[in-house]
Amino acid sequence: MLWRLLLYNGCMRPIDIDVALVRGIFDETIRLFLKNDTKLIKTQTNERTYCGRMSTYMQNIAQECGLEGYFADVEYNRNMGRIKQTIQPDGSIQSINCDLLLHSRGIKPRDNLIAVEVKKKGANDEAMKDDRKRLQALTKRCDSDNNPSPTYVCGYLLGIFVIVESRECKCHCEFYENGEKTGECTYPEG
Repeated sequence: MLWRLLLYNGCMRPIDIDVALVRGIFDETIRLFLKNDTKLIKTQTNERTYCGRMSTYMQNIAQECGLEGYFADVEYNRNMGRIKQTIQPDGSIQSINCDLLLHSRGIKPRDNLIAVEVKKKGANDEAMKDDRKRLQALTKRCDSDNNPSPTYVCGYLLGIFVIVESRECKCHCEFYENGEKTGECTYPEG
C-alpha cells in the first residue's frame, strides 16, 4: 500500500507527515468506503452517515501508518476549548464545524492534517460554495506551520471536497492545499 511505502521504505524511520502521506490515507479511506458501504451510498443515506463511515476507515489507516495521537472526528467544532473559527477568503471571521477532520486535537505540533467536506450530487449550489470556501480557509497557511494561530484554525495539509454520486456509487473529489484548489479526480478510478 502507498502509505506503507511512504512510511517505511524498507526501514523504520521517523514519519514524514506531508501531503503525499495524507493523500495516501485519504485515497485508501475513500477506496474502503466505496467498497464496503455501497448499500449506504445507493440508498442515499445522510451525509453525516457517510462521514461516520469514512472516519472509521481514516482513523484505522492513520494508526496503521504510525500516526499515533491523531483522530478522525466528525462535525468537530473546537479549537483549544473554544469554538473553531476561520478567516474566510474575503477576510470575514466564521465559526465552523467541518464534516470530517484528521487532527491531533491541538496536542501535536503538526496538528491539522486532513479536512473533508461531503455533499451529495445535486446539493444546493450555495452550500457547495460555502464548503469550498471553508476548505480554502482551513488549508490556508498559518503564520507558522509549527505554531498555528491559537485563535483561528488554518494550516490543514489537505482539504478534500467530496461529492457522492449515489446512482453510480462514485465520489468526485476536489483537493485543496495552501488555500487553493490543486486538483480533482473521481473514485473509483478507471
